[in-house]
Amino acid sequence: MTIATVQIDFEITDTDFVDILETAAMCIGYWADDCEIAEPYDSTDSETEMALTCEEGTQLYSLRKFDIQDAMGSIANGLITIDPSIKGDILSAIKNDDYGYIDGYAADAIIQVACFGEVIYG
Repeated sequence: MTIATVQIDFEITDTDFVDILETAAMCIGYWADDCEIAEPYDSTDSETEMALTCEEGTQLYSLRKFDIQDAMGSIANGLITIDPSIKGDILSAIKNDDYGYIDGYAADAIIQVACFGEVIYG
C-alpha cells in the first residue's frame, strides 16, 4: 500500500486576512482579554497585527497575515489536529478561495493555532 502526502499551498488576500481577524475578534473573548486590529491596514508593509492578551496573564501575541496563513496551512495539511467540521470549513475556504466559509469557530481555531501552536480552548 502506497501512502501519498499532498501539500496544500494557498495565499490569502489582505481583505481575507482582515475578514478573518474581524470574525475572530468577535468570537475569542472567552479566552482573550483584549483583541485589537491595527488600523489602518497597509498591505505594503506587512505589519498589520492582531494583538491578543490571554486570560492566563499578560502574554501578548501579535499576528500578521503570514501567521494566519501559516496556521491555516498547518490545519489544512493535517499538522495540527482540530475538530473535523472546523477543519472542513477551513479546507472549503481554501479550495473554493472563499473565506466566507471561515465562521467564528474556524477563526477562533486559526487564531489559537497561530498563538499557541494548537487549539487549547474550546
